[in-house]
Amino acid sequence: MAIRAVLFDLGGVLAHETDQVTALADTLGLDLEAVRASYWQYRPDYDWGRSTDVQYWSAVAGRTLDERRATQLASEDSARWMRIRPAAREILGDLRDAGVPRFVLSNAQAPIQAAIDAAEWRHLVDGRFVSGQLRLAKPGAAIYRHVEDALELSGAELAFIDDRPANLEVPVELGWQTHLWRDDADTRDWLVGLGLLPA
Repeated sequence: MAIRAVLFDLGGVLAHETDQVTALADTLGLDLEAVRASYWQYRPDYDWGRSTDVQYWSAVAGRTLDERRATQLASEDSARWMRIRPAAREILGDLRDAGVPRFVLSNAQAPIQAAIDAAEWRHLVDGRFVSGQLRLAKPGAAIYRHVEDALELSGAELAFIDDRPANLEVPVELGWQTHLWRDDADTRDWLVGLGLLPA
């Protein structure tokens, strides 16, 4: 059965951590390593939609923040994750030119969804599935089944690229074609091998 859509993880596949935590530490006036530890320690619940902006950013800051400040930090952080790499952008553009639908499937905080919709590369993807909005997250089976239902496609018609092996286990069981991200050249080669991009 032919592949009819390709899904990309965002953080770790289309974009990577650059100055996200550094900029946050500067904004909060806190030690970089302390902020880095709390930024990732409390992230899973935030990405699941189990904690609010105020709860998460207060935990990261180590002090109670009001809603306006927490919303601002969430918006700034989400915007920093929108800087996808040029090579990743090129892959999305080439798939678009080849007529292959493209989607983002990301474990990320709810505000990421609005950031994707406002991103200057939004025209390169046909849609997005964000865990914080769905309250479903990888590697749980429910989020993959949600994608199948939303796109009205079977697993055999879907291809998915992620940088975490655990996030690929369930899709494999559902019949998806999967690829563990290593670099953009390797990803392009895989897409060529699937017949989605020209050699």
